[in-house]
Amino acid sequence: MDELDYIKVIFGQQGIPIEDEYALFLLTDAKARFTQKTNRKQYTGYEINLARIAFLIYEYEGVENLASKGVGSVSKSFVPFEQAIKGFLPPALARVGGVVSE
Repeated sequence: MDELDYIKVIFGQQGIPIEDEYALFLLTDAKARFTQKTNRKQYTGYEINLARIAFLIYEYEGVENLASKGVGSVSKSFVPFEQAIKGFLPPALARVGGVVSE
């Protein structure tokens, strides 16, 4: 399975329909955040992590977040996004002299 398949499975388990274009948008955003936090540009072995990060992006910045803000209260305890994704990120690679070796 690739990252898009994992995203579709996670959204399907939650009963949320998702289109391929929106899933690709979330995946691109998840890869950018993954790379920013870990200095990794190879995603092999982290496909499910990327899908989970994409789902968190949907929850924090997508339709769910706007709906909870519109009512005037948040129904669940708020955890900052940066803290929420920590469990899905591997240790960051060191950047020495502006170069990262994987």
